[in-house]
Amino acid sequence: MVQNTGILILCFLAGHVLRVSASYNECEAKEFGKCNQVFTDVFQKADKNQNVVDIYCKALKVRVECMASNTECVGEAIDLMRFAFLQHVTLDTTLGTCTNFDLEPLRKLVHANEKYHTMIAGLKDLEKDHFQPCAAKKNVYCASRFAEELKSGAKLCHALPNFFKCYESKTLVCDDKIYKDFVVDVIRTDSELKEFVKKFPNAMPGCS
Repeated sequence: MVQNTGILILCFLAGHVLRVSASYNECEAKEFGKCNQVFTDVFQKADKNQNVVDIYCKALKVRVECMASNTECVGEAIDLMRFAFLQHVTLDTTLGTCTNFDLEPLRKLVHANEKYHTMIAGLKDLEKDHFQPCAAKKNVYCASRFAEELKSGAKLCHALPNFFKCYESKTLVCDDKIYKDFVVDVIRTDSELKEFVKKFPNAMPGCS
């Protein structure tokens, strides 16, 4: 089921999805491309002996900073990307996979869009989820596989479907509520940003 998300999960789209119109700002394509590039660069330039989870967390931190850097660029596609990534990083920090993230600048940007006010409140529920020990273990497992794939040179649009598929796999089975909150809505995003990538192929080279 997750494999059908294809190109679209380019921005870790895990969250409540709003309909994205066919009208986009040029700056959105630039921000998509820029943040995708700095994110994947972390993996591909990492030392071969570096811990893959450390690489993964460094890449997330770089992307958080990138996505909050251009406060003037707003639009339906990039606002959705920012919200979805905020939810993804909330999962990682809640489970202790990554720590010491300053999410406030990104959170403020997302909160500036009134459509996301209720959804941001919902992130607090995710942060307070009581999770089983297996949840943290599985998160590290999936993050490690994702990092290894990107280190090997895989394109982001190919690695991300595998990443989310990992959460539903039978390996390290963990039927935890926090994963249901996180993964289920990913499936709903398939048509939301595919047209964006089609219109702006430079947002994710080689994946249109």
